[in-house]
Amino acid sequence: MNIKQIVSEMTTAFCPTTAGPVNPMITDQDVVVVPDFVDVSSHATGFTGVVLGEVTRGSLSTICGHKVRQVDLGRALRLSADGVVALTRDASKIANPEFISRWGYIGTFASMPGKAILTLRELDMHAGMTTRLVTKEIVFGCRLDAGRYRFEYTVN
Repeated sequence: MNIKQIVSEMTTAFCPTTAGPVNPMITDQDVVVVPDFVDVSSHATGFTGVVLGEVTRGSLSTICGHKVRQVDLGRALRLSADGVVALTRDASKIANPEFISRWGYIGTFASMPGKAILTLRELDMHAGMTTRLVTKEIVFGCRLDAGRYRFEYTVN
């Protein structure tokens, strides 16, 4: 499974021409914050979240030309029961106030038997709203083929 390709496809939805973002409010001067992805079931990043975060930061930098800053929003990021992302307005919960930016990309993932779902949100953190959302569903499994097990997957 090529995670880099899947994340690149998601990033391309934010910057389809590689000439900059779809959102005209994000300028070349802006720095976007991109924390590691969060597992919606545990609300933790873990190894998978760190890897997805790294790949996403690289993709946003390469494809969109964004200046990207990695941040730990663990104390500021909250997921509601239905998976909606919200950032705290309590500045004391943000460990590094110098990392505050207007724009951020927040990624979440969910894994279940035979399926994984990746979601990436573009957030206007000043307005507290999602401006764009992209989701990919990966369906995977093994099947017996000529006496050998074969791993297969599709991305929707």
